[in-house]
Amino acid sequence: MDSIPDCEEHMSSAWMCFVVLSTEVPVVVAMDAGGGTTVPVVLPKELEIYLEQRFREVGPRIVIRQRPSGETKLTLLPREAVHLGEALLRLAGMATDDTTLISCQGCAGHEA
Repeated sequence: MDSIPDCEEHMSSAWMCFVVLSTEVPVVVAMDAGGGTTVPVVLPKELEIYLEQRFREVGPRIVIRQRPSGETKLTLLPREAVHLGEALLRLAGMATDDTTLISCQGCAGHEA
């Protein structure tokens, strides 16, 4: 795994994930086509997931932002991100073939 960079504001592409949200309505933006003209470009909505550690923070946080808007949706501590990952895997297994891929250790209990 890459080590944390010396500069807290630096982000390496190895620390980022992009998840295309295929069921969300794409966004149309105007891109420069040169010569003073613009053309419409359709961009899928995505989640951008990355590590961030600011100047006074003890450790890195996991940030989930929406692209292309750049709006921050969640900022998670590592243990919260693990719990979220376990919950997503558990629910994805239930949705696809009603199996449990992983148990969600962060929850006190589940009704299902």
